[in-house]
Amino acid sequence: MEEENEKVKVTYEGKILEATKTKNGYRLNLPSQGDLRSCIYESEEGYTLANTSVEHMDYYFWIKLRNDGWMEFKNDLMRRTEFSDGKYDPKTSDMGVLDECSRELYYVAKQFEGHKKLGVSPIEVLDLRYKMMGMALKMLGYQSVSQVLDGEPDPDVSIMDLNRAVQFIEQYPAFGQYVSKDSSPRMNITIPDDFNKEDFQNQFKAAKQLLEDEESYYGSRNEFFSNVRHPMIKSDFCQGMKSKIPPEDWKCYSETIKKLAKLILSFNSDLLPPEDKMRIIQSVSINQEAMDHQISLVTQVPEMDEALAVESYYFIEETKNLRQKVQDDLLDGRTRDSNPGKVMRQFVDELKLEVEDRKKGIQRRDYYRNVYPYDKTRKNKYKDEDPVFGDD
Repeated sequence: MEEENEKVKVTYEGKILEATKTKNGYRLNLPSQGDLRSCIYESEEGYTLANTSVEHMDYYFWIKLRNDGWMEFKNDLMRRTEFSDGKYDPKTSDMGVLDECSRELYYVAKQFEGHKKLGVSPIEVLDLRYKMMGMALKMLGYQSVSQVLDGEPDPDVSIMDLNRAVQFIEQYPAFGQYVSKDSSPRMNITIPDDFNKEDFQNQFKAAKQLLEDEESYYGSRNEFFSNVRHPMIKSDFCQGMKSKIPPEDWKCYSETIKKLAKLILSFNSDLLPPEDKMRIIQSVSINQEAMDHQISLVTQVPEMDEALAVESYYFIEETKNLRQKVQDDLLDGRTRDSNPGKVMRQFVDELKLEVEDRKKGIQRRDYYRNVYPYDKTRKNKYKDEDPVFGDD
């Protein structure tokens, strides 16, 4: 149920403003220009942009986008109302000196209509898409679009949890089909006739919660890793992965992650600079079913299982080295019983739980997919850390 006097975010002249929706319709008060006061409001006939003057009471100007698509306008010097030449189209219509205000009125009205159908401000949908793209890339180890297109993932940024990143991306919403960024600062809003407002609102709420959960997880895990990397504990813990694993493992790991990152860019190509947009497949307008299928072609294949295993084996080895160092450091009883000693043991205990989960994860992927046998060569490399068979 919508709130009384609901606040609705819209863009106007490239700025985000806040409109109000009441039982009588939408109203957006625009920034003042000298003594001019302007607003856009909804009525039964359509949407009107109106200007009045504080100092000159006789002055007025208004332009209306009618429900039939025509524009009409009038000011205090005109004898009668004037009309556009047919239905208004911001890409082809020529309104002369009124071009700019006509376009702004049209796009604000389009956002209001989008809010009616979505139950969410279109600019909020676009903002969520930006944030989810950034979060997905960061979880994969990328800090920029150019790094995806021309570089390699950086596991130091990804906080070493590819499995969690995959789960996040497998829940990625296809919101680009409804709200996308135009070549200008404005938006494209496309709502199909069979659109279900309630389903969309539930999906939007779930996506916001998903993002919030991942931001929280990333922050806490990053803090944990930073603490473990204290100079007095192990400064290089899970850092420099590329130099610590075999080249063929790095090739498998980095290439698989890059495929997934490029897929995220393709879903959000409208958000990229023009020069980057032309270098990837553009899949902004695909529906949820098509998006899920594209994602599964990368995440539900043996190559992804291998990439996940590469990361897990590396993490297991890094934790083993950390555990050995902590054991060596705590040989002295005074150090072992000190507060820093207790903290170090706590870090090792927490990491041990993740190691067990990763061992079982490797076994589950090998067993349930049944595509290739368990890699005994890898198993021998970590014979003290043999994966545990289990149902969980």
